[in-house]
Amino acid sequence: MDETVNSSILYHYTDAVGLAGIVNPSSWPVKYESNELAYGTAAKLWASDVRYMNDSSELKFGAEVFREQFRSASADPAVNTELREVFGKLASWFDPDRLFEWGLRCFATCLCEKGNLLSQWRGYAGGVGGYAVGFSWESIALNTWAFHPETTAMGTGTVPATLRRVVYGEDEATKAAIQFVQGVVSGSGFLVSGPDGKLDMFMLAASAFREIAAVKDPAFEQEHEWRLTTEGDVKYPANLRAGRSGLVPYLELAVNLGANSDAQPHRTIAELVVGPGPNQLAQVAAARELLRNHGHDPDVVVPSDIPFRG
Repeated sequence: MDETVNSSILYHYTDAVGLAGIVNPSSWPVKYESNELAYGTAAKLWASDVRYMNDSSELKFGAEVFREQFRSASADPAVNTELREVFGKLASWFDPDRLFEWGLRCFATCLCEKGNLLSQWRGYAGGVGGYAVGFSWESIALNTWAFHPETTAMGTGTVPATLRRVVYGEDEATKAAIQFVQGVVSGSGFLVSGPDGKLDMFMLAASAFREIAAVKDPAFEQEHEWRLTTEGDVKYPANLRAGRSGLVPYLELAVNLGANSDAQPHRTIAELVVGPGPNQLAQVAAARELLRNHGHDPDVVVPSDIPFRG
């Protein structure tokens, strides 16, 4: 999958409460010897368990396509016996009708290539007065870390988050599934071996889950979405928050962890677009003050040019 993008910025749409939490986190789950040095101007995002995101049919779409390719590989005489058994296990594991029995989790936060889409303002930023937080490519793609509670002897562990461009439609999903299968068969491109050099089924399934979570029905193509993902074992706890349809498990992410003027030359927030609304000019001024107060460049704040119709 091509992991390049024309823009050097990826945007996260949110409302005022979300923006405040992203720019000015009340706390971080891991305390470093020098928190100020470690976090600098890092921003906090929440990555939700993808099984709880919107309509679960979103995830089932990818699971069905990948499962079909796993089944084909499990019956392919050109694939060695051991891997045929492995693909059979993957086909059984990713049953789209048993999402909550998969035995592992994938957490994701959504980003967009475009910072001024009316559909995104309506869907993710409250419709009026929202914000599109534009993260620099370097900070979001190269230096974002997920906090996994209780995964180490000392408590919460940090794992690099993985950025994936979402592909849309059955044809593109099938291409992604075939590429995954071919990568496993050839032994290239996928981390599937444990410390003993033998195939690690959990790591392979986690890699598959990451790819499944990055394919969607073509109806969502106008979202131009990318996803930051991190995988985890269900035996470890997750944080819980109230969502539109009930409780949602999630993990916290630090964007640009370790940022400071000496060690990290890339700024965290490259642009902040204030959405259409009746108080847009006031919100531009307030957003600039928020960024200035927390070490970010206030001049990156700009108003959306989409007309507001109250």
